Amino acid sequence: MEIVVIGAGEVGYHIADILSREDHRVSVVDPDPAKIARMIETLDVEVFEGDGTRAEILTQAGTSRADILVAVTQSDHVNMLASAQAKALGATRVILRLKDISRLEGYRYFYKQTLGFDVVLSTDDLAAEEIIGTVRQHRALEVESFA
Repeated sequence: MEIVVIGAGEVGYHIADILSREDHRVSVVDPDPAKIARMIETLDVEVFEGDGTRAEILTQAGTSRADILVAVTQSDHVNMLASAQAKALGATRVILRLKDISRLEGYRYFYKQTLGFDVVLSTDDLAAEEIIGTVRQHRALEVESFA
């Protein structure tokens, strides 16, 4: 699959790392030269230094033929705008990460239609769910007993 990742921070780096090792064609977009350099040095991915909200950068990264675009920068606004641009350019599926998912409350359908995302995820909510699941399964207590 062809996958475009917007954001080369820790989340974007790990997504690109895992997917590239699974033989997917991964392109990463980020404006930070240091993050781009890290990607070049350590991963087998295409990199594009630039603003992931700009159509020309998204086009260079292959968004029009992407099976999936994942927007995982630190900025909800950048992720939302990148998602809208990606869908307009032809990305098949768009996954949007939001830190503040409350902005969608009551307007989820509107935002989904306007921004064109297929899936929206909150890293805080996902982390909380994982912690709760661990506690419920008593794995946390098992780990504590080995310490």
